[in-house]
Amino acid sequence: DTSRVIPFFQIIPIFGIGLAFVRLNELPIPMDLLGIVCLVMGGLALSIKEGVVHGKLAVFMVLSSSLVALNDVIFAEFGRGHAFSEAILADWVGKGFFGLTALVLPRVRKGFVTGLKSKMGLMVGSEVSYAMGDALLDIAKLIMPVAIAQAAFCTQPLFVFIGIVLFSAKFPSLKEDFRKKEMRNKLIGTILMVVGGIVLSI
Repeated sequence: DTSRVIPFFQIIPIFGIGLAFVRLNELPIPMDLLGIVCLVMGGLALSIKEGVVHGKLAVFMVLSSSLVALNDVIFAEFGRGHAFSEAILADWVGKGFFGLTALVLPRVRKGFVTGLKSKMGLMVGSEVSYAMGDALLDIAKLIMPVAIAQAAFCTQPLFVFIGIVLFSAKFPSLKEDFRKKEMRNKLIGTILMVVGGIVLSI
C-alpha cells in the first residue's frame, strides 16, 4: 500500500544524522534520540499487516532510505561550495542521467511509454510537483543541517495518508487496505513518524 511505503522515508534523518556527523561534522543533540525512537516505532507500526511484520518491505525501505540519506549528505558537501542554482542543476542532471540509463531496461522502457500514452497529464503533474519540492529540499540542505532539512519534510506521510483516503475511489489501482484495523495501524505509524520528524526539526 502506498500509505505504508511513503512513511518509511521518514527514517532518512536517522541515517542523515550519522552520515552528516561523519562527513560534515554536524553533531546530533539529545532531543534527536526521542525523534529517532518515534520514527522507528512508526516504521514498525507501518510494516505490520494482519499481525505480521513484513520484513521484506522493511528491508527494502530501510536500504532505500539509507541511500537517499547518503545522497543528501554528498549533495550538501558538494553544494555548499557552489551557488544554489549550480548545485540544484548538478542534482537534476545526475537524476536525469540515471533515469535515461534505466530506460535501457525493456520493462522500464515499456512502462514509461505506456504511461506517456495513457497518463501523460498525471505524469507531467507528478514530475513538475516533485521537481519543485525536490528543489526546495535541496535549498534547505544547503542552508541548514542535513538531518534537520530531511526531518522538516516529516509531514509528507500525513498528506499521503489524506490523499489516499480522498482519491482511492478515483484511482482504484492504488489498492489500499481500508479495513478498520489496518487503517488504525497506518494512522498510528504515520502520526509517530510525523511526531518524530517534528522533534528532530526542533
